[in-house]
Parts: sequence; C-alpha cells; structure tokens
Amino acid sequence: MQQVITHHSPNAGERTLEVLTNHTLPSESETSVAALIIDALTRYDPAKEQADLSLYVCNTLLDLWHKSLVDSYVSLHDARLIQASF
Repeated sequence: MQQVITHHSPNAGERTLEVLTNHTLPSESETSVAALIIDALTRYDPAKEQADLSLYVCNTLLDLWHKSLVDSYVSLHDARLIQASF
C-alpha cells in the first residue's frame, strides 16, 4: 500500500496520486482519478476479496483504464454524430 501511495511520477517528480488529482473521467467529472483510486483502496477487505492487495490494486487500475477508454470512445462517437448532423 505504501508503494502505491508514495509512487512518484518520473516526469514531474510529484507523487503519482498528486498528479492524478488534476484529472477526471468524463463520466465522473466531479471526482478526481486519485479519489477514485483511494475510494477503491478503502473498500478492499481481505476477508471478502479472493485476491491479495497487489492484484486488487492492479484490477482497480485496469478498471479505471477501461472506463477511460469507454469514456474516450463515447466522447469521440458523440462528437462524430454531432459533426455528421451538420
């Protein structure tokens, strides 16, 4: 858990979670990506989860990546529909 929280961005030198406070998903524009990660981590319950924490973190990040791809596709698709209507 400590490695996830203290991980530093190689480009900015800031902690990755700090950098992710500046980003949101289009479908959840009121919540930063960092908050989504922290929320998921606080829901981890080793008694209920079939995976250990490292696998849970990986799955959490993959879920966020999937959401970002879906949001990007939907936004691109909506933009094309709007463009086609003119």
